[in-house]
Amino acid sequence: MTGETLDEVDSRERVARPPAPLGSAAIKLGVATVVGHAFSYAFSLVLSRALGPADFGALGALLGLGVVATVPAVALQTEVARLVAVAPSRATARRGYRLSWLIGSALGVFMVALTWPLTTLFRLDSPLSVLLLAAGLVPVSVIAARQGVLLGRGAFGWLALVTVLVPGLRLISAGVAAVVDLGVAGALGLQAVATWVGLAVVVIMMPVPRRRPTDSVSGHSSDPRLSGVLKAGSSLLGLLVLANVDVLLARVFLSDTQSGIYAVGALGAKIVFWGSQFVALLVFPRVARRQGGRRLV
Repeated sequence: MTGETLDEVDSRERVARPPAPLGSAAIKLGVATVVGHAFSYAFSLVLSRALGPADFGALGALLGLGVVATVPAVALQTEVARLVAVAPSRATARRGYRLSWLIGSALGVFMVALTWPLTTLFRLDSPLSVLLLAAGLVPVSVIAARQGVLLGRGAFGWLALVTVLVPGLRLISAGVAAVVDLGVAGALGLQAVATWVGLAVVVIMMPVPRRRPTDSVSGHSSDPRLSGVLKAGSSLLGLLVLANVDVLLARVFLSDTQSGIYAVGALGAKIVFWGSQFVALLVFPRVARRQGGRRLV
């Protein structure tokens, strides 16, 4: 170990390092995606057993809403990855990190504003559950920006590590919540703590790169902007809404117990839906750089 940060290692090796072979990259990212999603589904299964159908129906609806709320974060990840792949620079990464804090904070505030209507709509025992869900949205956006930098660089090994890290920490939080019997709010609170811990680890791995005289100035066309995030998130919003709206509607229109049973059953559909997600991530940097052409597609 040399004590170098990920950013320093990447800057030193960028010119000499060829693009990662698709075969090895596919194995790394594919395995990490499967393991990460397995952790996420195990998170839900552990809590479904601990909470019971009625409470898990509420938790499932809130978790589905949380997935929809991460659309701006995923869109930011896509925009940062595209810009880093096309024109890598420290300035691009720095602006992406700053923008991620802005987007994450806005998501958290927006969710807090919906506390009362969501508490009523989902028949929650306390508004605390929504507030804790909001607290967990902020680090998701910041982690997404750093994942975008890794994806744009083609650093699939590091990206695989981050892909597994946060779901793994959340699974541990679910185990603790189940053992201690903390209820819906406690489960969401520990999930938020696990996500913030994951962010701390990722920030240590990828600190904000230091500014250098050769860096591009702020306002360069390669800087991540809200307009680019909105463009990237326009289609993604519809996709995630359609993928999660059934669990939300189940909580609104079914009984507490029936909504919980439905939320558990919906997990199987999610596994099939997201199983091949890593393929798009794998080819995205090369498509952005226009490498590979039709043969790659």
